[in-house]
Amino acid sequence: MSDVILISGTRKGLGRHLPEHYLARGWRVAGCSRGETSLQHDSYSHFQLDVADERAVVQMIHAVTGGELPRRATRRERAATVFGGR
Repeated sequence: MSDVILISGTRKGLGRHLPEHYLARGWRVAGCSRGETSLQHDSYSHFQLDVADERAVVQMIHAVTGGELPRRATRRERAATVFGGR
């Protein structure tokens, strides 16, 4: 599994700007929000879900990681989690 950062709330506010920051630095980014996003990038995947829905969050993580549970999950920034070894 390559490094990917997962950011919640990517539709507006800080959560909307964090993906652009990490994409510009070469990261793969997975984002989620309850609504659609206007962000379009080859290295960005968007999931429309409510983070209070545990089943939906687990499905998203499996989609992002290919079913592989992360060896390490590190909290960085506000509402961001990095999966992988960076």
